[in-house]
Amino acid sequence: MTDPTNTAAASRPLTRDRLDEFVRAHDIKTIMLGVPHLMGRLKGKTFDASHFLTRMQSGAEMCAYILASDAHMTPLNGFRLTGWHDGYGDLTAVPDPTTIRRLSYLPHTALLLADAHHHNGTPIEVAPRQMLRRQIAHLADFGFQARVGIESEFLLYRGNPHRIHHNGYHNLVPVSPHNLDYALDHPPALTAFLHDLQHALHQADAPVEAIKTEGAPGQIEVTWPYGDPMRACDTGHLGQPVPAGARRRGACSEHQRTRPPARTGTREPGTPDEDRVPGKSGGLLRPGIPVTEKYEFIDGEAGNFPVQQMCTWAGVSTSGFYHWRSRPLSATAKRRAELRAVILQVFSDSHETYGYRRVHAALQRMNVQAGAELVRALMRELGLVPCQPRPWRATTTADDAAPATPDPGPTAMTFPARRACRRETSFLAAATSGGDVAPTSRCA
Repeated sequence: MTDPTNTAAASRPLTRDRLDEFVRAHDIKTIMLGVPHLMGRLKGKTFDASHFLTRMQSGAEMCAYILASDAHMTPLNGFRLTGWHDGYGDLTAVPDPTTIRRLSYLPHTALLLADAHHHNGTPIEVAPRQMLRRQIAHLADFGFQARVGIESEFLLYRGNPHRIHHNGYHNLVPVSPHNLDYALDHPPALTAFLHDLQHALHQADAPVEAIKTEGAPGQIEVTWPYGDPMRACDTGHLGQPVPAGARRRGACSEHQRTRPPARTGTREPGTPDEDRVPGKSGGLLRPGIPVTEKYEFIDGEAGNFPVQQMCTWAGVSTSGFYHWRSRPLSATAKRRAELRAVILQVFSDSHETYGYRRVHAALQRMNVQAGAELVRALMRELGLVPCQPRPWRATTTADDAAPATPDPGPTAMTFPARRACRRETSFLAAATSGGDVAPTSRCA
């Protein structure tokens, strides 16, 4: 997950001079410029690092509606800053050189936070960083100094983000179905995710104070140390993209599938123009493929290619696709969703050691009707892979050149006398330093 190049230096704060060195050495090739919007999320642009350092240091243009929208980036009315009354003009995002962070989970990438300014160079007062800066100044006028600690909480689910959005965020399967409040015995997949999350934040110069699981299934809490309010809030913004980067090592932070996964093949050759045509289709463009499977593939790639073009390539109706996507789940799909939840619980209870046969046997003991192959298919969809025991390997080998241990020969002690023998061994050190140590024994 982390960028192997110069990871030792990644955890130290980046200055402008060090950023220039990394860019010239091609260790950093991409710079993300972000402005916190009113809902606390980062919005911005991604720049080529060399172009940014030579042309964009004075600021970049962004639409002012990022400070006049809701959580879904829907433009809202009633804002004096911008709106339909002025055509949603632009603002200038001025980089703050004290906020340079290297994102180790994104190869060769650095993040800078920016302040929102008007075109005349004055700060926009409703921008979150400017509002915080103004409140810190007010406290200083009264002789107070603020110290802030940030806490971030999120829920961790299994599956595919596109699929769970398609199903309206219903039937979610958390990474763990149990109350793990203050637990230390996490499932292996969750333990790996938490380790990756902590490492990624440390590499981004945002070391955490603590990470713990909480009472709700899949609930995670991350806390950062108390400190300067501006830096604390800037660090809190990193808690949003980092989980998405940490989950690249496993499926534990993704969402549940409530339909079969799209058949995206892995062995088909790419196409000459993959910007327009998907490079892999899992054979869905061949004759005889069910229409439902084509719809599932189109739905899975909807965020990467236009739906209408994919429907044309697949030879299906666009209206038929949208009708398929809007119809309620069938009884079979609902049944499979319920089985996924039970399978996940059995798998978690086994500390992620059960394969599909043992999970199937556990379901039979619970009077849950499901075939072994169905259990195997659902575990594959959920990405559940049992922990495999390590094979035994000899760690010592005999030295052929060593002398053989002499046989002491038969003893004169009879069996009853041997049973009555009580051996007490102690070590008596010689009076002089460096003396020999001799064992003594006594028989009773």
